[in-house]
Amino acid sequence: MVLIFTAGVLAILAAMGTAFYAISQSGTSAAVRFSDMMRADLLARAGIAEAIARLRVQAYLKPEDPSDTWFTTDYLHGGKRRISFPFCDGKDNNADGIIDNEGETEAVFTRSLGASAGEDSDRFTVEVTDAASKININACDNLAVVLDNLCRVIGPPLKAADLDMLQPYRWYVESNNSLSIYGYNSLDTDSNRDLYYQLDANGRPVQDNKAPYQALLLAAGRSAAELSGQAVFGDGYAIAGFRSRNGRFTSLEQVKQALTFVDRNGTGALDDPLEFVEVEAKFAALKPHLTTDSWVDTNTVSVGKFEWVSYYHVGPPITATTTVIPFVRNIVTDALESNVQCQILIDRDKSWVADDPVGDPKNERGSLRGSYVAIVNGHGAGQLRRIATNGIDWIALYGYGSGKDESMVVPPGPISSYMIIAREDARLYRPTNASGVGLQDSNGNPLYLPETDANGQFVDDPNIDYERFPLCIHRAPVNINTATDKVLAALFMGINVTHGNFMAVGTDADMSLLAGGKSRWAWNGNTDPDWKINDYDDPTRNPYRKVEPYILTPKGLKRIPASKGQPNYDVDWYAAIKPGLPPGYDMDYIGNNGSVDPAGSDRINEAQELAFRILIARQPDSAFPYLNPANGVPAASGNEVYKRQPFRSWDDLYFRVIRPWDDARLANPKKGSVARLIMANFNSNLDILKFNPNIEWIDRFGRNFTEMEPIMVYTNQPETQLGASWGHGQI
Repeated sequence: MVLIFTAGVLAILAAMGTAFYAISQSGTSAAVRFSDMMRADLLARAGIAEAIARLRVQAYLKPEDPSDTWFTTDYLHGGKRRISFPFCDGKDNNADGIIDNEGETEAVFTRSLGASAGEDSDRFTVEVTDAASKININACDNLAVVLDNLCRVIGPPLKAADLDMLQPYRWYVESNNSLSIYGYNSLDTDSNRDLYYQLDANGRPVQDNKAPYQALLLAAGRSAAELSGQAVFGDGYAIAGFRSRNGRFTSLEQVKQALTFVDRNGTGALDDPLEFVEVEAKFAALKPHLTTDSWVDTNTVSVGKFEWVSYYHVGPPITATTTVIPFVRNIVTDALESNVQCQILIDRDKSWVADDPVGDPKNERGSLRGSYVAIVNGHGAGQLRRIATNGIDWIALYGYGSGKDESMVVPPGPISSYMIIAREDARLYRPTNASGVGLQDSNGNPLYLPETDANGQFVDDPNIDYERFPLCIHRAPVNINTATDKVLAALFMGINVTHGNFMAVGTDADMSLLAGGKSRWAWNGNTDPDWKINDYDDPTRNPYRKVEPYILTPKGLKRIPASKGQPNYDVDWYAAIKPGLPPGYDMDYIGNNGSVDPAGSDRINEAQELAFRILIARQPDSAFPYLNPANGVPAASGNEVYKRQPFRSWDDLYFRVIRPWDDARLANPKKGSVARLIMANFNSNLDILKFNPNIEWIDRFGRNFTEMEPIMVYTNQPETQLGASWGHGQI
């Protein structure tokens, strides 16, 4: 009995001992884990603090450039990745008298603060990226064009838009249906809004193997085998359309919801393993070049040209073509108006955030509601209107029949430049005359003005906060000293004056077709595309004159293009540029190792050549401290003007890179000077900022940008083929 009792006591003691041991072990483990957690937290805080401190010191000493120790990509040697501020060993490894200088041994971490589990075990690694080196997908009014270019320069697996479907059909109409290279997308009319952003029944961007684009693409020369179910307008337009319909991206991961994919099982949904792989691969290719959060300049404006204006005054009597917009939010009364007659103006290059009058009464999405639009040159110049509402590629003005006609009395033509300016951050009020009667405009509409105080300052509108809720026309600058090669090329590619104009970067526009130097008698308006002809006749003819060096033809007055204006790959990287690179330099990634041209050549676009020149010019190299202005390659000696270093001023960029590059390309008679056009896209602190690239330039400076008179003859009618005259006036 005693033995049994003793055994029971021992069992209880054993259980208690086991429990005590378990509790002790648990406490010890918890203490260790807590210690590890605190150590990790302190290391993370130390890493952030060190990065901030070192960046501040560097910003005080010099402008940033890719040779800085925080920069994570080595563009001179194959785009290799590295960590920021790598830790060195404190030794003079190369015996040059300098400890821990460039090229010496680097650790795989940034800093070690202890050795709790081994030598240098308590360490942190810092990776710094410049948000201003990327494209902010929440701050760009022509996001679709920029991202489509980015898809082109990155290449597969990304899908770029079909170029023939992007050709402005307006020029086909203006040419009296004779310019067939612009006639492929017959859906591009004044009645089709948001054309490049249309969705199918499953909410997916329209595909190339389904109606209506299957027939259009086959007519444009595509084979049935080429039409494999891909998005007609590609991933760039899909991302921009998603942003325009849904508002700002809350995270970069949300881009996956916008990316296109080939429907492999016919469900119309992203549900096949290969579809997930396709989307993930596309996102991985885009992610290094995109951001959702960088500084936004709320002083920028939007410029461009409207292809279509859906409403004309013809008369007397007056007839009007208007579009009924279901809802418009009145910016004065905040009332929701329904079924409003509006005039529609369409710019296919734009991807504005669509207005949501019902769900977003305070316009926190950043649409153009209440902003101003002004026609600043060409047909209709001088008109200023307030925008009632907008879609992705169109704006609406209160139209004839709406009860307050604010439409364009003179509709702007396709080369008339417009400017959109954000409304003032001020409340509106209606001024009165001496009798206390509210003022009105010439159409009898109530007149409202921004309210000011006794000091002339605007009275703040509490519903407007552009710093917190910027408009879609407010853009984020891109830092030219840190931008990736793909971002630079995407921003440069396609900068132009008008689609098909020879004043463009990286397109096939041929200046020689437009200024052949023919005499007036030799020029045939039915077949010749010339914009300029010589102002003299055959002396045997009457009249005979020789007054001006040239005159503009009717086609020149309207600037009807002769080329497609599509991206062109005509720079021989492997023959003209690569042989001049120093030993050890590896920059074949510029042209995706010879695969960037969809036609199969190993050439690159001149926008990529310009990006290459910028990469070389901005990054110092003690062995090759200069660059050759003729081709942009590094040089061991040279003029101090061409010393390789970060860009410090607007003039520095112009004279060190843009001007030499432009001078070199002018050896080709097909190209016109674009140096001034490019510089108009930069502000003085070297950000790609004002008048964001890839839009049609405002073109209000006449000869400075067009090399020809700032004139436009526009009658709302296509040209008529009348022999040598070919148009609406005798030459």
